[in-house]
Amino acid sequence: MKKDLHFASKQKMTTGKTFSVKLFFGIIIFLMIIVQQVTAQSVLYSAGNTSICYGDSTTLAVNVDGGAEPYTVVYSDGTSNFTLNNYYSNDISGDKPIRISPASNKTYSLVSVTFGGGISLDVSSATVSITVNPLPSAISVTTNPVRPVCPNVNFTISATATNGSTFQLWNSGNTAMIDVMPYTTNISSSTTYTVRAISSATPACTTSQAYTVSIDTTRPTITCPSNQNLNTNTGSCNATLPDYTSSVTVHDNCTADGSISKTQSPVSGTTLTGGHNSTQLVTITATDASGNSRTCSFTITGGF
Repeated sequence: MKKDLHFASKQKMTTGKTFSVKLFFGIIIFLMIIVQQVTAQSVLYSAGNTSICYGDSTTLAVNVDGGAEPYTVVYSDGTSNFTLNNYYSNDISGDKPIRISPASNKTYSLVSVTFGGGISLDVSSATVSITVNPLPSAISVTTNPVRPVCPNVNFTISATATNGSTFQLWNSGNTAMIDVMPYTTNISSSTTYTVRAISSATPACTTSQAYTVSIDTTRPTITCPSNQNLNTNTGSCNATLPDYTSSVTVHDNCTADGSISKTQSPVSGTTLTGGHNSTQLVTITATDASGNSRTCSFTITGGF
């Protein structure tokens, strides 16, 4: 009986010691996990392009190795601090992207990462530098010969721009590229293009500008003959109006003289009535290939 009591007492003491040891090591492991989580570094890194064009955006992200989601992340662009609440890292969708649109070159760094109502995690001193490349500006487009151009006559369209390296000619809707510039072509009516100026940066930055090439608006010159006398028809007091278009002199800056259209009013063959000393105003119109026109007039006296 005494042996049984002694054995039970000894067994109870052994069980107590075992529990105490397990509790001790459990606490140590728990504390080690907590320390590991708190001392684990959080790293800011680039999740997108580190070189962008002015007006574009890119992304950063923070990899948090410790603590528990969600986190409160504070980062800086070197001038201002930005706070992100409810930030998630290392979940099934990866690190949550942080979209930024700097207007100039910036260097970003991580200020702090906290969780659980204010427990701080160690943050890396690593930085991310974003280069913002300027857009081409002050685009200057020229044609040779200068606008307005003659219809169906070749001209060359060229461009220059600040921060512009190469240039492309696109349609008016900016949906289809025509060719690189300089570009030689001809048109039959006023035409609007889109000129794209492209920088040499990486990535290349582009600025677009509409440009209209207008058709010649200079009117042709025309000189009519002096006033004319017209004999009446035989046995009649009437007279038949002849064609005077060959009697006028025309000239144009674009259209060849022989290609200028000439029309007469009243038309040739018109019967003039009124007898002796009756008069009729005749008007000749000259029209060039661009549709520009000019008129001259003279007076016909009948009855001779």
